[in-house]
Amino acid sequence: MAPIEIITIGNVNLDIILGPQAPWPTPGTEVLMQNSELREGGAAGNTALALRALGCDQRLLSTMGEDFFGQWLRTRFGDLAADWTASARVTSFSVGITHPDGERTFFSNRGHVEDLAAADVLSHLAPETIRGATALITGSFLTPRLTESYPALFEHLRTNGARVALDTGWPPNGWTPEIKRNARDWITRVDLLLLNEVELCGLTGCDSDKLETGLQMLREHMPASGQAIVKLGPRGAMTLDDNLHVIHTPAPPVQVVDTIGAGDCFNAGFLWAQARSRDTREAMEIGVKVASSAISTSPRDYSAIAAAACP
Repeated sequence: MAPIEIITIGNVNLDIILGPQAPWPTPGTEVLMQNSELREGGAAGNTALALRALGCDQRLLSTMGEDFFGQWLRTRFGDLAADWTASARVTSFSVGITHPDGERTFFSNRGHVEDLAAADVLSHLAPETIRGATALITGSFLTPRLTESYPALFEHLRTNGARVALDTGWPPNGWTPEIKRNARDWITRVDLLLLNEVELCGLTGCDSDKLETGLQMLREHMPASGQAIVKLGPRGAMTLDDNLHVIHTPAPPVQVVDTIGAGDCFNAGFLWAQARSRDTREAMEIGVKVASSAISTSPRDYSAIAAAACP
């Protein structure tokens, strides 16, 4: 098998999107939503769909339920589902409620994504196929069997010449002391950390007006060449250069319709650009453009992403 550019590892699930809804309706009542959509999703799934629209040479490693929706997801991803591992659990899904301010809230079940294990992933990561690739690991707190083997997985990837990127997502139980300790251990082994503003503040304890301090704290735990990026929603994205100077990329003005998966689309655009030797500033600009394009479409139109990245 030929080497590939990006390997995405993590959760693929069903997304049910409803909204907009101002928090929160009175219990016992019924609310009719203006917008609704049923689509393939999950952090790894969203990333892979955006990468496919960008024409990226990629692989997607995940699990699938054996029920109707599991088969439907496999059909939707086509060849990208070739290496998925079957699970006897019901298909995982998330109900995403969008809010008028552009934010969103997720309600998720457990389901098949919990069965993703290191053995399933490592069997598809032969050294000759991953050298020079970037492996993005995402959905950390939804894939507990895989997460407990992160150190071994990261070591295998880096030892065999792959670059490791991590997007943890938000822990459903919050940033407990144990979760913070685990996350700090993970980031000692990764080359690129991709968090949103709330996640960065939760992990580092910094306030939202001290994001530069939070990025510096993360850099202290990472390898010498490591880089941390914080995604800021409508304010774009920010990172620090090698001299700890801020690089900030603003987001273009768009009509926000559906922010679900915005961070995943940023990840796809950023990594796709880096795979084409774009520098950090250019890659962040492309990541922000890709995310902005995605959130301004409903139903989600991934073809618009390619136009945003390659005008």
